[in-house]
Order: sequence, then structure tokens, then C-alpha cells
Amino acid sequence: MSHGFTAASLLLLLILPLHQALACNERVPTPPMSPGPHDYSQMSTDSTLWKEGDAGEPLFLRLRVLDTCGKAVAGAKVQILHANTHGDHEPNRWRTTLTADDRGEVKVVTVFPGYAGWVARHIHAVITHPNHEELVTRLLFKNDPESDNVD
Repeated sequence: MSHGFTAASLLLLLILPLHQALACNERVPTPPMSPGPHDYSQMSTDSTLWKEGDAGEPLFLRLRVLDTCGKAVAGAKVQILHANTHGDHEPNRWRTTLTADDRGEVKVVTVFPGYAGWVARHIHAVITHPNHEELVTRLLFKNDPESDNVD
């Protein structure tokens, strides 16, 4: 099922502790997805992954991490990992860990990922914060014809 995410902006919703969830108009959290068979231990902290001369089209990605009440989750750690423009995963490229600002935002300049096998173009995201449950999900591209082909 396609979730209709766009590369320009995405709201990632985390699950609140129960006592906080009762005091708000709760939103539906972003559904968890498989992290894939990737190693998340070797991540940079650079917000500019695409460099002049790199193959592929640059992608300017802005993510916003909100709790299920719509409140920004400042300080959330957001791990981003994806394939290069040809669909290959390079061990030390196209991956970073960023910290959400006071608005819950992280911004990264990266490359538009290619198809990795039969799976839709996607970006893995792992969001953590000490006061929230970890969220492992994937960002899909709305107009990708393969977007229904995700586990």
C-alpha cells in the first residue's frame, strides 16, 4: 500500500507514552516497516551527502519528527540510509545520523535513490528519542510505480 509520502517534506509521528497520549487529539503514527538487511553502525553526521560531481540527481530532503499530538520532538536522532542513484548500497555513502532541531526538523542534501532490486525507490529512516518508542520506517516516493512493492 502506498502511503503517499513526498521527498520534499515528511512528518514522522512517534508513539507517545500513555499518560501524554490522553491529553491530546492523537494522530495516527507513521507505520513501522522493515529496516532491511543494512548495517546502521557506520553513519556519518554530515547533512550534505550529495557533492558536486556525484552521479545522480540531488535530493533536498526535509523531515519533521512529531509526536502523535503534533508536537515537535526536538533532539530526536534520525538515521537515514539509502541506495545510490544506480540502486547499489555503498557501505560508507548515502547514510547519516542527524539530530532534530527545536522544530523537530532535520535537513539533508542527498541523491535521489535508484531501484534496489525489485523494491520501490525508498529511503530508510530510524528515529529514536529517549522519551519515545523507536520508529523504523521507509520513505517512499508518491509517484513511483513500484511503491506498492514494499515489505
